[in-house]
Amino acid sequence: MMIQSLFNKSINKSLELLLLITTQLKSGKRKKCLVYGNCQARIISRILCANPGFSLNYEIVKFKPVFEMEKADLENLKSIIQEIDLFIYQPVKSGYRGLEELGTDYIKNLLKPQSLSISFHSLYFNSYNPEIIYISKPNAIDDDRVFVGPFGDYHNKNIIDMFIRGSQVKDVIKFLNDPDALDTLSIQENLKSSIDELERRECEFGIDVKMASHVRHNYQLKRLFWTKNHPSNDILFYCASNILERLGFLDNKNILMKRLIATEFLDGTYFSIHPGVYRALELAFPNPKFYFIKENRISLDDAASMFFDFYDKNSQIIEAYLENAK
Repeated sequence: MMIQSLFNKSINKSLELLLLITTQLKSGKRKKCLVYGNCQARIISRILCANPGFSLNYEIVKFKPVFEMEKADLENLKSIIQEIDLFIYQPVKSGYRGLEELGTDYIKNLLKPQSLSISFHSLYFNSYNPEIIYISKPNAIDDDRVFVGPFGDYHNKNIIDMFIRGSQVKDVIKFLNDPDALDTLSIQENLKSSIDELERRECEFGIDVKMASHVRHNYQLKRLFWTKNHPSNDILFYCASNILERLGFLDNKNILMKRLIATEFLDGTYFSIHPGVYRALELAFPNPKFYFIKENRISLDDAASMFFDFYDKNSQIIEAYLENAK
């Protein structure tokens, strides 16, 4: 009877909260929030909206991620900014995409005096797969900056170097499975550099939601990033929870928030961590022996062959890689 009573009370409270949120939605009394930044900003928006307290008080104003914005979007952006009550943003430098108006210092000057601003990182960490790189095109423009290969924008520096040296696919396969193939000290120095860079940016940009300490204390326990700029839900939830805490909405309802968003957002592409990196960083989470792209698992053997075949047919990419390395 007691359990049933508690269950009924919980259901009633949930229904009351849902009714209250629905009433607020209909009345139009909620404040306006813009989450401004890259593709990560969209996901932070979704997580925030899954929190009942936030949804009760704020509506998210939807707009393009900053990397898609053009000059034609500026007037609409300015109009939106002047109505915003809560500006949650990733710092963007003045002149990004050749437009001063996309810089967050410029945008903050357009906000209402009483508007609240909260900044968070452009989330980035390359220590799991330091070999994964972009290859820029010569005279690149913003919308077409990098060469696309068999794994999207991502290329494997180690495999490219072996291709240039004239190695065989079998040599690459051996390398990808050899824990002694990489220099341990270099891997550890790269880790230190990555976290130090996070801390430096926190200071330089006066970031409100700091991530470096969380990364430092958890990178060994669970995979925090799928690729260098695609964080796991752990990082995204940590970031969103800190924002909610600043707004006074962090409570046990965030357990419900995590259940509502149970699947990973950004794991559409990820790479097996080289066994040398895995050992050097003393990682403790599972490390599948495959590459994963667009819901397809690709063995390390097949990945090596795919890269070699692609570079053999696209010599301009090798030329650009060598030019960028100068």
